[in-house]
Amino acid sequence: MRRTPGPRAFEDGSQGAPERRWHGGGRSCCNAAVRVLFAFAPLAAAAACTPRVDGPDVLGIVAIEPKAGERLLLNEEVTVLFDAPLEPGSVTRLAAELRGADGRLAEGTWRVDGRLLEFSPAPVRARDLGDGGFRPGETLTLTLRGYPSASALRSRDGRWLGATVSVPLAVVPRDEQAFLFYDATPGYGKPIEVRPTDPGFALGPPLAPGAPLWLRCGEPLDPTSLFDEDFRVEPEDTRLDVSRRVRLELVQNYDDEQVSGRNETRALLAVHFESTLPAGGYTLHFQGRPGSLTDFRGFPVARRLAGTPSGLRFRVGEPDELDLDFVDDAEAVPLVLEGSDGTAYWSDDGRVRVRYPRAAGHGEHGHVTLGAGPLPSADLHAVRLTLPQGSECVLPESGPVVLRAQGRVELAGRLVRRTGGGAPRMFAPLGRTAAMRTLSEFIAAAEREGPAWTVIVAGGDLVVDGTLEFDGPLLLVAGGRVRGVGEVRLAPEASEQLWILGEGDFATDFRSAFRTPPRRAQTLEIDPPLENLLREPLVFSVVSSPLPRRQRVGRWREQAAVGGGGQGTWRVLFAPSDLPAGPAVPRGLLTDVPWEQPVPGPCRMAVELLLAPPAADPATGQAPRWDPPFVDRVHLAWLPE
Repeated sequence: MRRTPGPRAFEDGSQGAPERRWHGGGRSCCNAAVRVLFAFAPLAAAAACTPRVDGPDVLGIVAIEPKAGERLLLNEEVTVLFDAPLEPGSVTRLAAELRGADGRLAEGTWRVDGRLLEFSPAPVRARDLGDGGFRPGETLTLTLRGYPSASALRSRDGRWLGATVSVPLAVVPRDEQAFLFYDATPGYGKPIEVRPTDPGFALGPPLAPGAPLWLRCGEPLDPTSLFDEDFRVEPEDTRLDVSRRVRLELVQNYDDEQVSGRNETRALLAVHFESTLPAGGYTLHFQGRPGSLTDFRGFPVARRLAGTPSGLRFRVGEPDELDLDFVDDAEAVPLVLEGSDGTAYWSDDGRVRVRYPRAAGHGEHGHVTLGAGPLPSADLHAVRLTLPQGSECVLPESGPVVLRAQGRVELAGRLVRRTGGGAPRMFAPLGRTAAMRTLSEFIAAAEREGPAWTVIVAGGDLVVDGTLEFDGPLLLVAGGRVRGVGEVRLAPEASEQLWILGEGDFATDFRSAFRTPPRRAQTLEIDPPLENLLREPLVFSVVSSPLPRRQRVGRWREQAAVGGGGQGTWRVLFAPSDLPAGPAVPRGLLTDVPWEQPVPGPCRMAVELLLAPPAADPATGQAPRWDPPFVDRVHLAWLPE
């Protein structure tokens, strides 16, 4: 977010990596000099009242930024420097947190880079500034867990943080100073522009009725400078009775390198129309007052909004083109391609991607067939896990049992566990369990506390076509989708203790002997891996409903797709709109482009993501960070029938 030209020297004489990003916090942003972190000595008084250990075997904190007494800007990073490289796996929601006085956890992203631990707050988009990671005027407490907490931060060489540290951080009040944000370009403001290929503009398809118009900026916008009344829309056909009023929505407002990758769009502004515009030509007029549409430093960005003084012209019509940008799952159906390990995640974050759980494990037990012998471990780490039809597997009576698989889990036989009915309810408060937010933290707490719970985790799909018989709590987790037509039989004392975490139509896919539907484990989050620990390639896929929905296709004329990801590959395929019954699409029906279908007409789109195992860094021997492939956008065009 904030860059300096070279290595950073700390007060302990060490240097940061040259490529790291450092900032001036907006307090001296015209000054190119590097700000030096303050020494750690003042934090000793802020440490929590826990036993402290000292010596060479203890991980220590060298410095924290921002300095004591300085106020956080709304988009400023919080950075901690340790005296040794940090173990990424030790950074959990309990180990490091920023929490407000009202108990709210600050939303944002923790990152580990060697000795550095950084927190980037969620971006602000609302005019009232109430939706970002930091809120104006609040006081946050930075807590770093240390010895003797089981959640203590630790270094890669196994040293624990010597004591729990709590540091207050004050966020800048809205009414106290002019600038609330750090601005990477404080001397100028980049203009609001349009992309000619976006719907409604010169080279793009017509804007669909009811769809918003997109405006873009190469730097983030000050949300408090957005006023709906500064815009109005005028039809070219003055006889049309349409509302002139619009509503602005700041959909994206990044100031970091986490950008969309399309022309470095940092801010994405949606212009919604009060009424649905009929087909035809329109002009969007901007008549801004002083202070309207500015960047974080107050510079106007609308000076080239229209391109001409007369306004921004656009057109509305029924499209013969379709852009799937995956901002919702209206077109997705619960189908996969034949041979897939799991269902790809198509939801509301603008990408088709994998929702792979970190808790799927490291796969050291390989391919495991249940019922063929005793369990290798009560905490099983398989590559793939199967229980064949006609087989039976009886799980241990006591203690937690966790069955993990990096790929697909298929339970077609009979899986039984009899604990004697003594297992406590799964989400009853047990020690620190009530504070657990992620799946990995929950499983770690369960193994530490020792209740007779059963957790089955599939990195891909979890398919239950057989029978599960349990008299204690059972949690089914899928990075893909929980599927199956099997039966779950729960003892009366566990009749409400079948829990599901993942996608799936559980009301129709499962039935219980006591007619109690599964419950969603809404208090848990599926946390992604920090490193790529895959043993074998995994294939995730998802299929669309027939496209297009409202027009008949005479001839397909164009298709294009955009994706990325550093580990693995992706591709977009096409299948006929009419498919045989079943959850999987036969690969013999797939084509690379829609016009190669045997019968012209609508098609289904299939996105396939191939996750590759890692190649360890020869210098360090460490697995690379988790960076799976994704598909960001698909464009289809056709000639109507």
